[in-house]
Amino acid sequence: MKRILQFLAAVMSFSIMGTVQTWAEFTLSSDGATLAAESYPRRMVMEEATATWCGWCPQGIVAIDGLKRDFPDNFLAIAIHGNMDKMAYVDEYGLQFDGYPSAFLNRQSTSVSYSWLKRQIEQAGLTTDKMVRIDSVAYVEADEAYKVYTTTRVAKAVNDAQLRLVYVVTEDSVGPYKQTNNFAGESDEMGGFENLPIKVEMLYSDVARFIYPSCNGLEGSVPSTLEACKDYAYTANVSANFNCGDYGKLQLTVMLYDVATNTIVNADRVALPKRTDLDRMLTIDMGQEPGTLKEKLGNDLYKVRNLTIKGQINGEDLGTLRDMMGGGRDWKTERNDAQLSTLDLYDADIIAGGLYRDDKEELTRNNMLPDGVFSGVVSLESIITPRSLKRIEMYAFSATKKLKTVKLNEGLVYIGCGVFHEGGFDGPIETINIPSTVRVFYGGTLFRNYKLKSFNVHPDNPYYTCDSVAVYTKDHSQIVHILPSYNGVVVLQDCCSMLQWESCSGGTFKGLVGANVTEIGSYAFGYLSETDYLAFGSGLRSVGKAPFGYAYLKRLYLGCHDIPGGEYVDAVDGVYSDYWDAYKKVTLYVPRDAVDKFKVHRVWGMAKEVLPIEDTEFAYLADTELDAVDEVKTSSTAMPHSIYSPTGVKLNRPIKGLNIVDGKKVMVK
Repeated sequence: MKRILQFLAAVMSFSIMGTVQTWAEFTLSSDGATLAAESYPRRMVMEEATATWCGWCPQGIVAIDGLKRDFPDNFLAIAIHGNMDKMAYVDEYGLQFDGYPSAFLNRQSTSVSYSWLKRQIEQAGLTTDKMVRIDSVAYVEADEAYKVYTTTRVAKAVNDAQLRLVYVVTEDSVGPYKQTNNFAGESDEMGGFENLPIKVEMLYSDVARFIYPSCNGLEGSVPSTLEACKDYAYTANVSANFNCGDYGKLQLTVMLYDVATNTIVNADRVALPKRTDLDRMLTIDMGQEPGTLKEKLGNDLYKVRNLTIKGQINGEDLGTLRDMMGGGRDWKTERNDAQLSTLDLYDADIIAGGLYRDDKEELTRNNMLPDGVFSGVVSLESIITPRSLKRIEMYAFSATKKLKTVKLNEGLVYIGCGVFHEGGFDGPIETINIPSTVRVFYGGTLFRNYKLKSFNVHPDNPYYTCDSVAVYTKDHSQIVHILPSYNGVVVLQDCCSMLQWESCSGGTFKGLVGANVTEIGSYAFGYLSETDYLAFGSGLRSVGKAPFGYAYLKRLYLGCHDIPGGEYVDAVDGVYSDYWDAYKKVTLYVPRDAVDKFKVHRVWGMAKEVLPIEDTEFAYLADTELDAVDEVKTSSTAMPHSIYSPTGVKLNRPIKGLNIVDGKKVMVK
């Protein structure tokens, strides 16, 4: 039987992936044995705490890339992403990190500096004749698990060993997501990040997706007494139910962990073959039995990936769906084995009744997706809403980690605030189609969804319209939401007088000119990261609460001669104090006669500088009377200067008639 198992292992190693044998020094007490003549590479394992929101974490990215290049046969990385990250797994992994970024090398705390890590690996030695080998093969046992066959061998006999195997699944080419980069603009070299913006779109490798059984390893997976030069085999069933983006880009790292010394003795990494997934579309007809979905699914509850539901469902069924997507009924617990990816509810009818959130939240209306019903779910990628659906309440799909496709039904009339709010994540949704029947559509609906490439509003919708830049009210008098991925300059039409609540938040546009804007809604420009300037005319009368909260903004041009009215929350208020950072960093330009008023205002006065707008190309914004001409020039003499139309459109060359040239009203012949 033993020879049969050895033969099968050899066949699997050859036919499936051809594994690499690795050896390392092993320092446990030994009763002595003859050392083998060969030497094999030692695998060093770096387990790093990182996050997309961590501005210093590019340092770890640079280090890992460099060490992979320098030590292709001797270095393995496991990137463990922190909380509030699309790829978050740090809590489940179980190691205690000091912060972000931080790392362990073979379970010893270390710096994430590339040069430091390189010296550590070189000093440890890349080969050794004191050998411990670990050799693994992974293959699909069933839909639920990978079978992992691992052999361990020591060169010297060992008594009272405390060795355990640790299994970690990682994924490559994850994203793209936006990485915060605090090295932007630095003079010192940091792997090229010094030449990149403060938000860098990138793909991630070595992303930790699953650990089995824990970071402390599997007790009993390696015997306590080991003879020299003898293979000790162990077969583990590692769950295949975990959250990931592409099952074809998965790898399994098997680490040999010494409990006594808290070190990784050696490790092996193998590619995981694709599973025979439950790809079929399962259809459940609920009939007139709402609240029974969990019962009807039975043992398939956490296995189903593609699900169509017909008939009546209630709050209890919505809670079951949330649980199947990994969101947790208590809104706190995430299931790492969440499977439900595609959900078709077109022929389902949502009726009142049933608790969708533990024992607190009951569905109170027919034809409604309630507040936050699928917020934070981890596996949902595509959903078709019921054709009878009328309302989607606030934050219903907020912070969904993988949602790419949403097909909204004709007949939908209300989309609440923050429905697709990404909560700091780079949401994968690329297109939103607004049906013709939608009457209420809040600007904050797509807040901070950087991947959104296009809006589509049905041409028959009587309330809203859109272009390649933004969604507007039908008469273009109000901006509802600017496309977050738009990176040009936004020049508002003359008829646009209002920017709705959160309408421009999270945008990546370079600049915005609103010559006739009279009202800026609360949080309208929150979280801007790549905008150079905003410019508004003399008619600006009011601003909402914290309109520039958490924004990175360089210049702000206000043509108004009086302080705009608004709800100015006290700057020392602990709840809102961070909102004012934008004012502290911005250079504010206002009419010369208003400079002193703005300087002493308790909010506007926090600006880095307050300077006259008349000395800029936006001088015209301070005066609604554009008939008075400063001078007359020909087309040739008006070039090459900063040229705008009277409504603020940037021009490459002057046009016949009235122009704004270097901030002056110029008539061009």
